[in-house]
Amino acid sequence: VKTVSDMAKADKKFKAVIMNFERQPKCKLLGISHYMLTPVQRIPRYNLLLREYLKWAPADYPDRPAAERSLEEISVAADKADHQIMELENFNKVMMVQLSVVDKTDLVQPGAILVRHGPLMKQSRKSFQQRYFFLFNNLLVHANPVTNQPFGEGGQYRTRDRLPIAELWITETLVAPLPHAFTINSRSRSVCVAASSAEEKAGWIQDVRSCAEKWKQTQSTRIKGDGSDTADGRLGTAAPVWLHDSSASMCMICAQAFSTFRRRHHCRCCGKVCCSNCSSREAFLDYSGKKDRVCDKCFYHLSGKDDSEVDKRKGKSVPGVREVKGYDADSVATGYLHLKTGPLRWKRYWFQVRDLALFWYRAPEDVVALGNKPLPGHSVERIKKGSHGTDKENSFRIFHKNIGTILLSADNEEERDRWVSVLTSAIMGD
Repeated sequence: VKTVSDMAKADKKFKAVIMNFERQPKCKLLGISHYMLTPVQRIPRYNLLLREYLKWAPADYPDRPAAERSLEEISVAADKADHQIMELENFNKVMMVQLSVVDKTDLVQPGAILVRHGPLMKQSRKSFQQRYFFLFNNLLVHANPVTNQPFGEGGQYRTRDRLPIAELWITETLVAPLPHAFTINSRSRSVCVAASSAEEKAGWIQDVRSCAEKWKQTQSTRIKGDGSDTADGRLGTAAPVWLHDSSASMCMICAQAFSTFRRRHHCRCCGKVCCSNCSSREAFLDYSGKKDRVCDKCFYHLSGKDDSEVDKRKGKSVPGVREVKGYDADSVATGYLHLKTGPLRWKRYWFQVRDLALFWYRAPEDVVALGNKPLPGHSVERIKKGSHGTDKENSFRIFHKNIGTILLSADNEEERDRWVSVLTSAIMGD
């Protein structure tokens, strides 16, 4: 039906022939698609007819055994027809993906089923970029959009990675500033992505895990991980996701601040951002089959040695400030806010509320806070522009009669109200 419809759109003469046919009295004002679907619809109708017939036929009716046998045969034929239709529809979907890929990647494989597809935001080293993913029952394809058209409407893609489903596992991820993030892990490549909603994220995670489990059952091979293990248990066996450069303003091992002379380096084992002093060693990594640069903590872990000496370095650059990671699963709330640091001077920091205290950082992945404020005993209130020395909209303040006040500003009214609600609960000890 779709082929006839597409041909009618592309060829005016063919469209005229179809219209002349449909105008004939014998067509009874019905389109040609109606008559093309009639043979397919007839089998389910026979099924319904026989079921209704047996519903009213007495148990001792002479024709009942024959009708029951006919129903059984019709049911088998209907199931077979449905299965063939599903196979044809899936083949057409796979072919649509194949035709939308501009490189020579062969995706049409026997038994390949397109389970899910759609755009996801991928975290790279310096930015967040939209990528397109195609999930098959045996493969996950990571692609770059080449055109702005949607998939199926002229959209074209260039493949970046082909990840076998047997090697995939999913882990929940906290990524600032994108919510709904998760990591797709494999031995050869791991990517951190974010969906547009919690429902979309749950759908991707469920489908990937379901495909991996089904592949495991059909192939009788061991799937490496199911997302329930910790990433630490797989150090060196799978490619890590590199943290975004801007997500850490200090070394995640020693907490020394990055500068023009102290540059960022990424551990090839865990993906953390480290300084050169804390990532000067090399270790053999199973996923790459060679030695590569790793941070000191991963080096000691892979060597089976005690890493307590590494932890002693942390916090030396910011004495007296509690070592609490800027983005943690135990956080009640996280996000960017503007902190007033002087007359007409505001700085944008990463804030989190946990353990009944407010912490702020230069970047979300920093391991040492710039400052903190215990919340019990304080008060929080919304303030208007021009009052209490603020020159920004969507401002609020946290104050105590004996300790002082800090002024904060959110990007919008909704975000301000969220923070005021969370802070009020923390002040009350909830």
